[in-house]
Amino acid sequence: MISAMTLHHLSPEEAARYLVEIDGAARRGWVVNDLVRGRIAHGLVWLLTRLLTRSAMARHDGPLSILRSYTPPEVTALCEKAGLFDVRIVHHLSLIRQCAVRAKR
Repeated sequence: MISAMTLHHLSPEEAARYLVEIDGAARRGWVVNDLVRGRIAHGLVWLLTRLLTRSAMARHDGPLSILRSYTPPEVTALCEKAGLFDVRIVHHLSLIRQCAVRAKR
């Protein structure tokens, strides 16, 4: 099961429930792909939305989404709050994306 760009729209309580629901629905495992909060990510998204679009909504929503997103340690804490202790948080070279990954056995 794959979830993309949803987690940052949820409060911590809603996000933990969301992870429980995904885990219950997934047979083999899941990947939750979302934004990662950080100064570099915020600055990069702010700059890109100014350079690449004239849309006032994109210029507002892009940086706001970064500010509302979770850091990798916060995603780990959300997973643990959901009772999921074997989730890997993958944060590669991308400065604005992270994935929580769980393989079920």
